[in-house]
Amino acid sequence: MRTLFATFALLVLATVFAKCEEKKVNKWIKKYNKCIAKGYESTINGCGEARKDKLNKKKKARCAKIEKRLIKCDYSCVDPTESPTESPTNSPTTTPTSTPTNAPIPAPTCSTCADNQVRIKSCSGNQDTICRPCRQCSEDQIVAYPCRGSYNTKCASSYLYGVGLDDKSVWRHWANGRGDWEKLTYGTKTQVEVQGGRIIWGLGVDKAVWRWTGTKWTRITPGSVTKFAIWGGKILGLGMNGGIWQFDGAWWVPVTECCVTDFTFDIGYYYGVGKNNAVLRIPLNGKGGWQQITTGSVTQVQRKDGIMYGLGMKGAILKWNKNSWAPVTGESIVTSFVMTPRTDIFGLGSDNAIWKTNIGRAGEWTRFTNGSMIDFAYTFNYVN
Repeated sequence: MRTLFATFALLVLATVFAKCEEKKVNKWIKKYNKCIAKGYESTINGCGEARKDKLNKKKKARCAKIEKRLIKCDYSCVDPTESPTESPTNSPTTTPTSTPTNAPIPAPTCSTCADNQVRIKSCSGNQDTICRPCRQCSEDQIVAYPCRGSYNTKCASSYLYGVGLDDKSVWRHWANGRGDWEKLTYGTKTQVEVQGGRIIWGLGVDKAVWRWTGTKWTRITPGSVTKFAIWGGKILGLGMNGGIWQFDGAWWVPVTECCVTDFTFDIGYYYGVGKNNAVLRIPLNGKGGWQQITTGSVTQVQRKDGIMYGLGMKGAILKWNKNSWAPVTGESIVTSFVMTPRTDIFGLGSDNAIWKTNIGRAGEWTRFTNGSMIDFAYTFNYVN
């Protein structure tokens, strides 16, 4: 009990001392407590007690004077840490029963993007799947890869270039099948190659390689090749002797010995078609001589993704499978062909029209353009 009383007194004094001088307050409190003990009716909160009055008027006046001093010092006889015993007047009459307004949001049911949409962000946490419309390729472009899952449509600029049957000029046609042939140059050329989708090269009737400047043809090499190819910064040609030659900036320099009727190149090697219609191979430096690597029965050779393709004697595209040729298309009237980055294959028919087939679709050929070309080239460049 004494401990509680002492704690209470310390709390009261701490409050009072904060405003008035400690020594004076202690002196006044002692005197005030005596006043109360002798029956003085205190007006300070918590100090009044019902006792017999033993004070005369003079002493009561002194007690009142002390009381005023203590009131100015905010003196109180109530424990400031004690909780009120009476219930609050405005206490709630009922306990709330409703749930919080910010209840957790349940995880959504993940949506699936439609066939014509691409998934931008997968469903996670409280975030549903985010879908956007698939990219649309423009009229002069082809769909290189269709929109699927999280991969948007990939478009490409793709053209067919041809040498006209009648005027030997270079013409261009959209590879998506739309439109018609558009004339780009005047004659007279027998073969066309296009570098980077921009630079047009041609083989003249003089058997020299020419380049189109945008307004005229400029002769780049001397004559004496029957076919040419552009490989990076190199100009390669098939010589009159059936060997591969390279232009050194002034003259044709022999790279290989004879004797092939068609050639292409891939990492580390040149590939050519021998006089026995088999495919031959030789290192790019021309050393070691031609080595036969297939059996016969093709007139043209191309390489794609490390795989060898050839044009069969009856117009079918053949694929070399370790020790034999196997058809990947049906027979046709095409006399030359081009493999594309996709599964499409284009060919020039004996009717001077461009034909098209697709690996994996029974290999049937369809006529793609009218019959007006003697040679053609194909370009493919991604635009996004």
